[in-house]
Amino acid sequence: MSLLRLSLLVAVLATGVVLAVTNPSTDQYVHFIQAELTTAIDRMDQGAPDRGESVVRSILRRHSQELLTSMIRPHTVRHNFGLFSRFETVVLETRVVIIGVYGRFIPLEGVDEVRAAIGQRVP
Repeated sequence: MSLLRLSLLVAVLATGVVLAVTNPSTDQYVHFIQAELTTAIDRMDQGAPDRGESVVRSILRRHSQELLTSMIRPHTVRHNFGLFSRFETVVLETRVVIIGVYGRFIPLEGVDEVRAAIGQRVP
């Protein structure tokens, strides 16, 4: 085996180990969703909300962890492929698919539909 092939093999193995170690867990996924929800609520606050809207958003902010625990975690399926994970969640009757790799999350489908649905449901 040549030095070039051996170096390539070591690089591929090292990359595989790094990806396996940084493969996100379901807890990390729920924290990611919580951060996304907080960002969405903050964007909605940019307008001049009336008192009712402010109360609803305040409740969402304070109880976001409980909402996620009851709405997201039970409806999430994680497919662990070792080097990355595929998360499927059903939220507001919409299927959301997100890939988790190297500690990051990449939305594939359904995220925009859920954002629109939340925007319509929150006054």
